Amino acid sequence: MPLDLIERAIFLRRTAIGRELPDAPLRIVAEVARELVFPAGSVMAFEEEPGQEMFLVVSGRVEVRKLGARPAPTARRGGLGLLVGYFEADAVLGEMAVLDDERRSATMIAETEVVALAVHREDLRDAIAVCPELAFGLFRVLADRIRVADEQRIAMRAVAEGEGV
Repeated sequence: MPLDLIERAIFLRRTAIGRELPDAPLRIVAEVARELVFPAGSVMAFEEEPGQEMFLVVSGRVEVRKLGARPAPTARRGGLGLLVGYFEADAVLGEMAVLDDERRSATMIAETEVVALAVHREDLRDAIAVCPELAFGLFRVLADRIRVADEQRIAMRAVAEGEGV
C-alpha cells in the first residue's frame, strides 16, 4: 500500500536531508515525492544517463556499481563493473546528478525489492528556493560520501604501501 503524505513526511524526517528541516519545507518535499517500487534485479538508474531525480530509499537494498558503460538491456546484476557499495533504508541516492546537471556517475540496481521516494530535479530546486535549509541536508549527504571515499582511498594506499598487511 502506497505511503500517504504523513508517512512520507515521517520517513523524510529520518533521512539526512530531512532531519533538521522545519515542518513546512518537509511537507513540500513530501508532497512532490513520488513513490516507486523496483523489483529485485531491476536497474533503477543507469550510469551516464541524465539524472532527472534523486531517490530516497524507504525499504530494500540497492547495489551501486561503476560500470564504465551501459550494459545490455538484458544484463541483470552479475558482478559487472566496480562495486561502489550497498545502500539501504534512509539512504539518499542520485543527488549528485540532480544537483550538478551532469550524467549519473554509477548504476543503481535493486538487489532486493526497493521502495523509494523519487524527487524530480525541478521539484527539488523549487523546494530549496523556498527553504535553503534543504540544501544543507544535501551537503551532509555529499560530505559523508566524500569522507567515506577518503577513508577508502587512504586504506587502499596503506595496503598498497604494505602498511595494512
